[in-house]
Amino acid sequence: MTGVFACVCDRAFAKKAAASGLKQMTGADRGEAVKDLCGPSGAAAVVAAVREHGIDRVVLAGCPVLERIGMTADVASRAGLPAPHVVGVLVPKGSDAESAAAAIRRAVSALG
Repeated sequence: MTGVFACVCDRAFAKKAAASGLKQMTGADRGEAVKDLCGPSGAAAVVAAVREHGIDRVVLAGCPVLERIGMTADVASRAGLPAPHVVGVLVPKGSDAESAAAAIRRAVSALG
């Protein structure tokens, strides 16, 4: 099961509504908008969702901070997933689901 987690912050998806529809547009099994994905509470929310819903592949959609702080590796480790099963997709500031869907869909397919 693949989960897509979109970062709601001033550097990615500005509002939760901007990320709505990602599940349907990307072919993911689960899609969630998470406030400040790269912060401690955002990472904890992703790990909790992974465990609660049996997600075994994760796409994190957000700004370049995801890469700089090692967010994908951190989520993989904390959730007990192999590192290659958690990937990040960088989205430009002010993105919406429609503009980000193609890149996220490619990541979902690659994890398939």
